[in-house]
Amino acid sequence: MKKTSNEIFKEWTNSIPVGEYQNKIRLLAQYCGVSIIVVNFWKNGRTKIKPVYQKLINEFACKKIFKV
Repeated sequence: MKKTSNEIFKEWTNSIPVGEYQNKIRLLAQYCGVSIIVVNFWKNGRTKIKPVYQKLINEFACKKIFKV
């Protein structure tokens, strides 16, 4: 079964080391121009991650997380 973008995002955020997590999520929110709440909604599947943000997340992570 194909994973949703939210599931892929959750896997990536869960791979961030505990000591770096809060700072990295804060920086990601700033990079995407959204609030930390929106990033948490993405992680928990409450809102879909639009393709424009998927591209920004790929750039931020310096790897291809999403196929955009």
